[in-house]
Amino acid sequence: MYKREFDTLLASGKIPRALFLYGENPFLIGYYGARVVERLSLLPEEKNSFYFGEYEFQALKGILAQSSLFGDRSFVLLRLEKKLPKKETDALLGALEKNPSAYWLIEFYKAENKSATEYSQDCKAMAGSFKGNERAEVRFFDPNQGESLAILRERALSLGMEVEDRWLLSLWMVQNQELGLAYNELEKFALLGRKPEMRDIERLSYGLGSVSVEELCVALLEKKEALKIALALEEEGIEEMALCGEMERFFYQLFLFYAHIRVHGNSDSSEILGYKLPKMIEEKKARAAIGLKEAHFFRIFTALQEWREKIMQGRSRGRGLFLALIKIQAIL
Repeated sequence: MYKREFDTLLASGKIPRALFLYGENPFLIGYYGARVVERLSLLPEEKNSFYFGEYEFQALKGILAQSSLFGDRSFVLLRLEKKLPKKETDALLGALEKNPSAYWLIEFYKAENKSATEYSQDCKAMAGSFKGNERAEVRFFDPNQGESLAILRERALSLGMEVEDRWLLSLWMVQNQELGLAYNELEKFALLGRKPEMRDIERLSYGLGSVSVEELCVALLEKKEALKIALALEEEGIEEMALCGEMERFFYQLFLFYAHIRVHGNSDSSEILGYKLPKMIEEKKARAAIGLKEAHFFRIFTALQEWREKIMQGRSRGRGLFLALIKIQAIL
């Protein structure tokens, strides 16, 4: 199932006893794992956790199979980066079925040494076992703006903060649209003891995000050294297809600004994108857009499309990013 269906399930209070959480967004995997624990209102003695290399088949099976004389529940959280053998998964699920007071939650993350394709294959293999009565598999994609703001709003409320949506949007944008970073930053602003203002973001939070694809694209536009940023992105383990897609999104957004400015004479992001960007970001995008011509956009999109095709055909071999950078630098 997907996030929306799982939200409905959590709201109903009907928590499946076997849950497999996975997907493209590691923050949401952990966030929803924590929500499951919260919903179950577990006592400390009912919780058992195995993190990554701590997994031991027999120990976990013993906990799931053992019924309590006092009617207490047993809950096992297993965080993994490595696929479980199907034989072991089925045996653990079999032990769970025989013990109606047991729960088993897996948070399955992508290992750094695995590609997105390999991770997807592992997810598909394991998810098949979590279908059926009192079982569920939930896949999480990167959240959109609305989903991110909803989670940030809920977190701010839990911290006793009074905030406006436009403030939350600015925080999310400044953190390179990384929900996990923005979520953690809220604790800092809660310490202010007052309603946070826009200037607080610039003073306390600007630039805390990791190296982003947007920084790479901006470096290209400003004819600065883009190679170091590209190398940093590679070290962070970003996948080529994801990187290509983000660069396409960046330049497409710039083209929307370019076209709107040409036709309407203004750079109102609420009209261009459907939501209002923070003023400093809106002005920056407008300046970048009007510095380009239609021919620039056409050639950049062609270069990115050629790169995408090479990735899909397996001909990129890790060099696609640098070849695309050379082409785009020449275009600009």
